[in-house]
Amino acid sequence: MYPKEFRGQIDHWGNYKVRISKRGFALFKTTPQKFEVLIEDNGRIQFTTTERGWDLTRGSKTIGRLFANHFGKNEFKKNQFEANKKKLFVVINKLKEEFHLYLG
Repeated sequence: MYPKEFRGQIDHWGNYKVRISKRGFALFKTTPQKFEVLIEDNGRIQFTTTERGWDLTRGSKTIGRLFANHFGKNEFKKNQFEANKKKLFVVINKLKEEFHLYLG
């Protein structure tokens, strides 16, 4: 068995929670390598496995890395995104303090 489909929620920051919603049959241990992703306006997200490969040692850790790494091997874009995200959080926190808001 392998995870064929995942469903869950994603928020406006890109944080997500998904669970396996469908399993497929495999004679040998395989893990998903590529996904097709559908994100709806309300934050519902669905990952469907399009390619599988061998990963006898890591299993679910491989899937987590595939979901979490949006930038492939481009470290520059990843670092730039993280720096921008930190700057945005600073601005948001200042506004929250100024207007005494709780935004989550």
